[in-house]
Amino acid sequence: MLGNSYVAINATDSAVTAFQYAVRSNPSDQERLETLVGLANAWAVMGEPHRVLPVLAQAQKIARSEKQISEILLLAARSYRRMGIPEKGAAFLRANVLAISEPRLKAMLKVELGRCYRDAGSLIEAYETMTRALVDLPAGESVYDVACEMAEICLMIDKPGEAVAYAEGVANSPSADSQRLRARKILASAYAAKKDYAQAALMLAEPTSQQPGAQE
Repeated sequence: MLGNSYVAINATDSAVTAFQYAVRSNPSDQERLETLVGLANAWAVMGEPHRVLPVLAQAQKIARSEKQISEILLLAARSYRRMGIPEKGAAFLRANVLAISEPRLKAMLKVELGRCYRDAGSLIEAYETMTRALVDLPAGESVYDVACEMAEICLMIDKPGEAVAYAEGVANSPSADSQRLRARKILASAYAAKKDYAQAALMLAEPTSQQPGAQE
C-alpha cells in the first residue's frame, strides 16, 4: 500500500494524502479497514491525535477479527492519552475490552489500560491492572518495557521492594542496553528508597553495555 511506503520513509504528509485518496476509491471492506488504520497511524506519527479518533471510529465499524479490533482499541486509547485525557482512554478500553477473548491481545489492552490509569493519577488501579497483564503478555522487548513501567509505578506507591524485583529482572536480562540502563536507574531509586545507599550507588556506577553473564 502506497501510504505505508510513505510512512516507512517518514513522508507522513504524502502518506495521509495517499490514504485519503485510497479511502475515496471505493475499496473492499478489508482494504478500507487497512487504509483507515494506516491513515490513523499516519496522523498519530504526525502528532495529530484529535484526527486519529474519528478515523478509528470508522474502522471499528468494519473490523471483524480480534486482532483488528485490538489494534484499533490500542490506537484510540493512546490517542486519548496524547490528548491529555487518559481517563477517557481508560473508559473507552473498559467499554470495549470484553470484545477481546484472546489472552495475549487482552493482555496488551490491559497494559494500555494501566498506562491510562497511571497518566490519570490512578496509581493503584494502574498497578493492579498491569500486574494482571504481565501474566499473559507475549515474550519480547515489550515485556521489559512493561516491567520497567511496573517498577516505576511501584516506586510511586511506596513499594520499593517490588520495584527492585521488577527492575532486577530487566537489568539481568538480555534486553537492549537502553532498557538495562533504565532498569538500573530505577534500581538506584528503589535502593535509595530502602535506604540502601551503597547498592543505589553501585547501580549508577555499573556499566550497561555488557550483556548479563558476559566475560570481561
